[in-house]
Amino acid sequence: MESNPDLGGICGRIQPMGKGPIVWFQIIEYAISHWLYKTTESMVGNVFCLPGCFSLYRARALMNDGVKDTFVTQTKSGAEYLIRDQGEDRWLTSLILKQGFGTGYCADALASTHAPEHLPEFYRQRRRWTPSSFYSNLLYIKDVKPLLQRNCFGIWFLIYHIIITLCGAFTPGFIFLVVLQGVLVANKAIGDRNGHHLSMWHIYLIVSTPLVFFIATCLCCKERLQFLTAKVITFFFGILTVVSVIGVLSKCLTSSITTPTTVIVGCHVIFFLLAIACHPHDIKLKTFGMMVAFMLGAPSYYIITNIYSLCKLDVTSWGTREAAESKSFLSFIRKNAIFRPLSAGIFFINEQRFLLKVIRLPSLVFVWGAKLFKLEQRTVRTAPYHAADNNKSILIEIDGNGPRYCHQCNEGDPVSSCLSSVEASFWFSLISRFLVPSDAATKHRVQTQVAKDMRLIRNISMLVFFSINVAFVVIYLKYESDFSKHVQFFSIRISPFTLLLIILESFLLCIQLISMLRYRAPFLKTVCVKTSKCVRAKPSKVITVRSKHYNVC
Repeated sequence: MESNPDLGGICGRIQPMGKGPIVWFQIIEYAISHWLYKTTESMVGNVFCLPGCFSLYRARALMNDGVKDTFVTQTKSGAEYLIRDQGEDRWLTSLILKQGFGTGYCADALASTHAPEHLPEFYRQRRRWTPSSFYSNLLYIKDVKPLLQRNCFGIWFLIYHIIITLCGAFTPGFIFLVVLQGVLVANKAIGDRNGHHLSMWHIYLIVSTPLVFFIATCLCCKERLQFLTAKVITFFFGILTVVSVIGVLSKCLTSSITTPTTVIVGCHVIFFLLAIACHPHDIKLKTFGMMVAFMLGAPSYYIITNIYSLCKLDVTSWGTREAAESKSFLSFIRKNAIFRPLSAGIFFINEQRFLLKVIRLPSLVFVWGAKLFKLEQRTVRTAPYHAADNNKSILIEIDGNGPRYCHQCNEGDPVSSCLSSVEASFWFSLISRFLVPSDAATKHRVQTQVAKDMRLIRNISMLVFFSINVAFVVIYLKYESDFSKHVQFFSIRISPFTLLLIILESFLLCIQLISMLRYRAPFLKTVCVKTSKCVRAKPSKVITVRSKHYNVC
């Protein structure tokens, strides 16, 4: 940011912390996001989301009138709530870009964050992230003209962004087809050996019935049953993924190298091996185990979380900050007044803290007595404040040797004894704009309107989302089964719909690969130089050279 004064913000690399397969999945997901998406955005255009947990902003960009004044406005509709309140970091990044500032990504900056370790918390988090990300991408496409005028990105990055947004809309249907085709290939490979094949309609029902059941559960049942259903479907899709991988690998080993399945699988394997080779600092002993967890959980994640996010689009709670309600027997008897003495005894004995609390009781009494004594010594004198009287505000004056007290003063009164004129003007403006209590009726009316708009957005989004994905699956299967419409592509015959998907995916992979190699070129050059020095150096100096290299990296 020192070398580029037009850079309004920059983000670093984030690594999830925690234990369990949910965290393993997120580690690979974050790594792929940084390796491919953040790198491509930074090299070709600008980063579209500076994460709130680890980003650096330029004060001049934040204090710009178009950023500051717009960001602090209250949401009054469901669309504003969806984009601003549920994706505030993306919203702030879009405002910075619209003012002509750039955004970037720095892979050398690393931060760790606590990630959800359990499925309910993970789903609630993605319930906010998934819709806000998609609608923010649509907002960038809608405001493309001012962004192009301010040279935020070029036409190639615009095409890339449109394809990424469309892929996000069709991802559940695409993953469904991948699992379906894998099961079909496995069914054919297994059936050729034992002579028993499942019909195509049976396989369609096996793969699609859990998804229909989960949609009905999200719309009609309680949240606890929804998460239980999600766990069962995740396990079921993990089994289908294993069957699909075995079937695809067996087909690749027994068929020619020029078949579409072999070419697509081979290209993806080479691509991810290059990505791992370009980021050796992310390689750990658990990396391959995490990749297995990601592969097994990816079908369920890209399908189930999208369904859950859409069905719960009208829920306005944050999701990951509310305290989880305990369902244990102890919590049940605590809630009933007749069982409170019993619950207190069970709690102390069960937690093995009874003796400790008895020993600490005198000290606690002494500490609270001292606090109450000090509180009585600090007499606070306040004046009544009327919300309707906007010309009056409360100022707090602190005397180092005396008590803390409050007094009421007008905006025109001299306040030089406690604040300077500049500070007084700033605080009066801040209080009158943000700290005056809002009208309860107006607040309730806005909340009602937001809830109504969110329900309408949910219904329209579900209708459009499910319609386009079902149509996508039906069209693909229709063209794939009609061999008369297949076209010749080099030495293979392939359906035109599949050919279109291959071209789009190849375009995305080429842009991401070129951007990743270009971004990591200085690092790879450093690795080559340091490696050659280590080879020529004496064995006693190898460790020193390597430690210096990794400290720099």
